[in-house]
Amino acid sequence: MIKKEDNRAYERYLEKLDSIQRFNQVNLNESKTQRKARISRAKTDYAFFVSYYFPHYATCECAKFQVDAANYILRNKNCVDVEAWARGHAKSTHLDIMVPFWLWMNNELDVMLLVGKNEGDAKILLSDLQAEFEANPQILADFGTQQKVGSWEEGNFVTKNGVAFFSLGRGQSPRGVRYRNKRPNYIVCDDIDDDELIKNPLRVKKTVRWVLGALFNTMDNNGARMVFANNLIGVDTVVTNIAKRPNVRVNKINAIDENGKPSWPQKYTLSYFEERRSVIGDYAFQTEFMNNPQIEGDIFKDEQIQWAKFPPLKAFECIVGQWDVAYAGTPSSDTNAVKIWGLLEGSFYHIKAFVRHCKMADAIRFMIDYERKLPKDKDGHPTVRILWRFESQFWNDALKMTLQQVCDEEKYELSLIQCERPVNNKFVRIVSMQPYYQNGRVYYNKAEEFNLDMQVGINQLKSIEPGYNTHDDGPDADQAAIEFLSKFIPINSPLPLVGSRLKSAGAW
Repeated sequence: MIKKEDNRAYERYLEKLDSIQRFNQVNLNESKTQRKARISRAKTDYAFFVSYYFPHYATCECAKFQVDAANYILRNKNCVDVEAWARGHAKSTHLDIMVPFWLWMNNELDVMLLVGKNEGDAKILLSDLQAEFEANPQILADFGTQQKVGSWEEGNFVTKNGVAFFSLGRGQSPRGVRYRNKRPNYIVCDDIDDDELIKNPLRVKKTVRWVLGALFNTMDNNGARMVFANNLIGVDTVVTNIAKRPNVRVNKINAIDENGKPSWPQKYTLSYFEERRSVIGDYAFQTEFMNNPQIEGDIFKDEQIQWAKFPPLKAFECIVGQWDVAYAGTPSSDTNAVKIWGLLEGSFYHIKAFVRHCKMADAIRFMIDYERKLPKDKDGHPTVRILWRFESQFWNDALKMTLQQVCDEEKYELSLIQCERPVNNKFVRIVSMQPYYQNGRVYYNKAEEFNLDMQVGINQLKSIEPGYNTHDDGPDADQAAIEFLSKFIPINSPLPLVGSRLKSAGAW
């Protein structure tokens, strides 16, 4: 069985070599001066570089986002870069083959490590680049034979100028990966997330720890470029967890951009995607092509999420920011969820969301930042007020200390109202919102449709079902906000309501 697999792999590799040689042609009439000028241009002009050295891939012009990504990686010796491109937008081709060769050509590459979801996939992906070094006529003509005898194996090869290339499966030990005294300075993780992995949150957390621990730390001070080539196929995935880390660049490219046009117009038309959507359905299209992973809910269904263009904030009768507090801030703990809702003419409008595995201080800073951006009059006074509320917890003292610390750091005073909530079944509480969704009285901010925090909250909501074991912090905050706002809806009654307004003892 192993021999059969080896034979198939060898046959695939020979087919790659043949394809490269058939498509590429060297200009034999080019002078040395022209050749030198062309190579010099190729080192700085990525689109030209691709069209000249990889015509067998470059069936159309590079998209702007592809060129921008290559330039960013070349310019930044130390970076963590998430390139979340839609399916069919050449993630692997550019980030596994063309970009590393461009780095090699610019003397910016010492050791490359390609990580796949398993060792076999990683070897196949790396063999595409290996075949270019071995058989690409333009490369051979400009840089000479790169195949080094004795160091040219599947998944592990070294070019004649001493640059090494290794492949690795997800979770395998990368310790000791080096060539002579050089360690990896370009790591690309290609489709490190898959459908099976993301079904298990514990496996996702374990893989994130492996990426940020053993894998990232194989690199040292000779440069540390780590690139992820993966569209967003889920909410709680390796890539989405990496994307939340500080100083991580996230370049999310959807098949259709925010203006309703194809992101790669040189290759795709809008009618192509419209036809594709009609065949596979919007559920699959959003996940595969729009970096908008979907969860199919049993109680709260996708069709009940109404996206609408919202009026100005001052139009709302009342706005509340409900914080469902998480103390630990670890990947295995609950999420800190801050959900901002508004009331208008008896309907509920979800304005903004913050749903993250983070410390309490991060949630407080989000509220401060949002409040600072509220509309103001000519004298600088806010024209919109938000009632910030949080559910009372046994760690209230720790929360108060954190609130004071962050406010001191930010030089800003944030008022929070402590509220008591019933301790009855949380599932029943959350499901009590369902009539509002069924009756079409809940709207989500269209401007936030592709905001990751908003999508995390929605997927938590759609995961609510009997016996669920997923995070419910977002839906719990939603329910508290909607329940509070519903008290401001006038009740048709012939009797006036008389009484004094009570001052809350929980206001800080």
